This record gives sequence, structure tokens and C-alpha cells, in this order.
Amino acid sequence: MSTSRDGTRATETARKGGTARAVPEDRARAARAQGNGCGRKTARAFRTVAARKAAGEGEEITGAEMVIGTLEALDALLEPAPEDHAILLRLRAEMPESLLEALGVEHVFGYPGGAIMPVYDALFGARKLQHILSRHEQGAAHMADAYARASGRVGVCFATSGPGATNLITGIATAYMDSSPLVAMTGQVASHLIGTDAFQEADIFGLSCPVTKHSYLVRNAEDIPRILCEAFHIARTGRPGPVLVDIPKDCQLRRARFRFPPKLDLPGYRVPGKASEEEIEAIAEAIRSSSRPVLYVGGGAISANASEALLRLVSRTGIPVAMTLMGLGAIPRSHPASLGMLGMHGSVYANRAVQESDLLIAAGARFDDRVTGKVSSFAPRARVIHIDADPAEHSKIVPADISVVGDVRLVLEQLLERFETDRFAGDVSAWRARIEAWKRAHPLPLGHGSRKPGCLSPRRIIEEIGDTLGWERLSEFGEESRYVILEKILKK
Repeated sequence: MSTSRDGTRATETARKGGTARAVPEDRARAARAQGNGCGRKTARAFRTVAARKAAGEGEEITGAEMVIGTLEALDALLEPAPEDHAILLRLRAEMPESLLEALGVEHVFGYPGGAIMPVYDALFGARKLQHILSRHEQGAAHMADAYARASGRVGVCFATSGPGATNLITGIATAYMDSSPLVAMTGQVASHLIGTDAFQEADIFGLSCPVTKHSYLVRNAEDIPRILCEAFHIARTGRPGPVLVDIPKDCQLRRARFRFPPKLDLPGYRVPGKASEEEIEAIAEAIRSSSRPVLYVGGGAISANASEALLRLVSRTGIPVAMTLMGLGAIPRSHPASLGMLGMHGSVYANRAVQESDLLIAAGARFDDRVTGKVSSFAPRARVIHIDADPAEHSKIVPADISVVGDVRLVLEQLLERFETDRFAGDVSAWRARIEAWKRAHPLPLGHGSRKPGCLSPRRIIEEIGDTLGWERLSEFGEESRYVILEKILKK
């Protein structure tokens, strides 16, 4: 079974696809695999099983081998080995661009257990996949979530049935709330035991529905490659989010022919794209007629890789930018137009700018209660433009005067094209001068000390690191830079 974000369900049935032809595995490679502890059957599923068996009828493999084979085929599509080049290039040509963006599965996080053990057995045959063992399933979900945020790839985690699967829920819910692309794969009791309260059985499919973008319960082993490809596509596209794939143990052990899907067929699933010309004209006209505009940028701008388009728009129009916690980094904090974070934990000048604005452009943000406070008094004099990929967020909390369901980056690029065609004549210099006055009157505390003499606040240390290295290099400093920073702090 599968369910979508809106709660609809549909029976997962086997679909016709390309069949597979047996291709003899390289004996030396298989021998090395067996030497590393995996069996002969697992060695046959080694790395490029999906690509090698995508051409025609062939030998059957287990569902567990299909899981590992599909993940490794996704990675192999990025850099095909010479012997697989032709087949893999054909598969790349047939796959949607959104799935290609999600490729590159190199790391999985998990904790083994009985119902997922066949997948772990097949993992021994993997050539590139690296498994990172957590000490608790909840940790595996959080690790996969963090990996997705840091790398831009889809995070992957494994867990067994029952308590192993339920332990993932907190991490999955976190990824759902923060729109982080995640694929969680769980083992399940054998199909004939589902619904009998068997040992370590839990309805993770039902439990996960409220906090996933989509959930699957695998019924047939031959569906695994298709379901995994769909899962990665759904997790990465539109508003990113987690997808759960629950695989009964008998499906992991059952043998079937590998069918790598030639294309994805997801009726009803539409990935938001560009805005209409009428919508772009309405936004452009609202900006032209505004004297106190503010861009309110959330995590959706980060997910959509819209930073470059946002910077160009700010350079063109001069509109100041306030960011949510998830949106921090959309533009550099040192940029003259940056107001930093708004809301409960934001700056005085960011919140005052929003409250005094006459036009609020929300890009990839959802008007969270930590931002709005009392909704009825939030930005009371502002017209609201809401640009977001998720139609469910539009006018959910704050009514939007102009609502655009679309990809944030694409919509901002369309807006830039409009301003290049029709020259932007707005002037926000007086508005920016007022904001600068608020910045001087209400600066953020630099944290030069604490109540205890000789103590340093965390904020002071971070400020010194940023000022010494440059804020864009915070992730690059090494041992020598640490000593330079410490010396500078101690001297002060």
C-alpha cells in the first residue's frame, strides 16, 4: 500500500517494466566479494546489478539484493564504469531530471535487527555503499536527516520492525517539519503475519502517514526497484520531505527478476515549476508600487537553491531581507540588505522592519508561530505575497494577497527577467535608511563577557571566528586557525 501527504491511498501492484538478462559477474570481483564475507548470491548483486540486469530476461535475485542493487545502481549512474557505460547512459537518459539530482547514494545510517537482516546480509556485497552504525534507531534517522541537509543529497536510514521502526518516528517527523529529503527503509514481519500482533510487529505504515510525504508497504519483491526510485523522486522534488518504505521479511527473501523502471509513473503527483505570466506581472507591479518592501525568506529558498537568484534580486531592487531560522544563509549575514533572523529570537530591527512594511514577500516560508506571534497583529499594514512549492501552506495562517505555487528559484528568476525587460524604477533608499537607524539604535549584543570574570560567551567566540576567517570560511578552518583565533580573543 502507499499513501500520500494528503492521506489518499492506493494499492501497490506490480507494473510492467523492462525485464532482465543474466550477465556473468566478473569472477575476480565476485571472489573478492566472497572473500569479504558475502555469499555467492550476494556477489551476483554486486554494485551494478540494476544496470547489468536492465536489458532483458535473466536470473532471479532476492528482494534484499534488489534493495542494495538499486541503491548502488543509483550511485553508479553518476560515474559509470567502462563495462556498464552504455546501459547506464541509457538509463540516465530515461530518468527524470529530479531523480538524477537525488543520485549518489554512498552512505546509509542504521541499526540492524531480525526483520531487516536480509538487507544487511546483501549489504556485504556492496562496493561503494558505506553503512554507519548508530547506537539507536532514532539516532540513525537524525543522522540521515543531518546528512541530507549538509550534502544536499537524500539521506537514507535502515531499521528493523516493531520498536526499531517506531524509534525512527521522531527523526522522520523532524525531517517532515523541516522539509528535509529522507528515505527510511524498515523491515517488517512476514506478509502472512501482518495484522496478527506478531512478535515485533508494528503498523509503521499507518504510524508514519502523518509525518511523511509518502509511505509504501511493499507487497511484491519485483516492485522494490520501482518503489525505491519513486521514493527518491518524491523525497527530493517539490517541497522535500521523508518517504518511508516498509519491506516485509518474506519480500526481502523472495526471488524475482530485477526490473529497473524505464520511467516513473506517479499519477496525481505534480512537481511545482514556474509561475504564470499573470502572477509574475502582479508581483512586479506590487514591488514597483511599494515604498517599504521586505523579503521574508525561509528554508524553502535553501532547498530550492535560490540563493543566487535572491542575491541578484536584492541587488536589483534593494529590498531588505529577513530570514527564518531555516532560511539563515540564503544571503550572507554581512550583506548590507541582510536583517538577519526575525521572530521571537530575531533582531529588533528585523521585526520592526516587518511590522512597518507595506509589502511582505514570503519566499519559501510558512509563517511559523515563532515568527508571527499574534497573527492578527503581524505585519498589519502589509500586502502579502506568498511564493512556496507546497499549496497547503498558502493562506493557511496569514492570508496572501498574491499566492504563487511554484519553485522559489524559478519564480525569482522569472521576476528578474521581468525587471530586466521592464526596468525597475523603484526607490527604497529612504526605507533602507530608516532600517539602518534601527540597527544603530538596537544592535545585537556581541557578548563580550558574562557575569563571571574571565568567562567568554559562545556568541563572542563565534563572532571572533567569523571576523578572523571570514564568515564564508567557517567550515574550512583547521588547527592553526584555532590558535590564531584563541590568541586574538585572549589579547582582547
